[in-house]
Amino acid sequence: MIRRKAILSLALLPGCLPSWLAAAPETEVLLLKQTFNKEGAEGPPPRFQQALFHYLEKELGLRFDIQPYPWKRAQALAEQGKGLIWGMSATAGRRALFDFSVPVRTNDIWMVTRAGEGFTCQGIEDLSGKVVSVFRGNVYGDAFEQHRGRLFHVEEDIDFTSIRLRKLMARRVDVVLLSTHNKTREQVQHMLDKLSDRPGQVTVLDKPLIKDPVHFAYAKHANKQALLARINVAINKARVRGDLNRFASPG
Repeated sequence: MIRRKAILSLALLPGCLPSWLAAAPETEVLLLKQTFNKEGAEGPPPRFQQALFHYLEKELGLRFDIQPYPWKRAQALAEQGKGLIWGMSATAGRRALFDFSVPVRTNDIWMVTRAGEGFTCQGIEDLSGKVVSVFRGNVYGDAFEQHRGRLFHVEEDIDFTSIRLRKLMARRVDVVLLSTHNKTREQVQHMLDKLSDRPGQVTVLDKPLIKDPVHFAYAKHANKQALLARINVAINKARVRGDLNRFASPG
């Protein structure tokens, strides 16, 4: 009995708690866009996201409670302060509502048209009069948002590239915007040709319309600036070491 009491007393000393009594790591809700496979079933986050999240968990000493949602729903929950959100572009409107991390990676926003109907595009103004398909909930920088619904019309569509391409071929839209990372125009064209029964039906224009940096973000009213500062330190550390290239690789 004395020995059991001695063991218990020792266990209660600072630094002597057994692992099963140790405090659980801090948990943060992490909101992100749902990922679907080719069959339309929900799947896990892409590999680069998994690597990035695991790295941050280790660096920050916390655990992410990952909660995928339709993108607009994830953003609405983030605006309510329900969690950290991954994958946000920063615009003036969003910066009024959210605090942002440093950019983690930069996506290319490619323009896709029907074959033979390509055009020279030097900037947003060249979309004048066109109907543009975007992924529901996405924004593409201040210039694009300022002209949305004025210079060109926007159709918000679900995140299935094959369905959006069929809409393009049915002439219901003129341009499909497609977000990729670290892919050449030729690689994007090859990817789209593989999705089609008749390769060559669509054309990827010569250069991306927009370079779109993406971030982690938290609603300002949640007062999570300290967490974002810790994320910034970890991201910058990974960038200096060259590890960030692995996280930002296609997956």
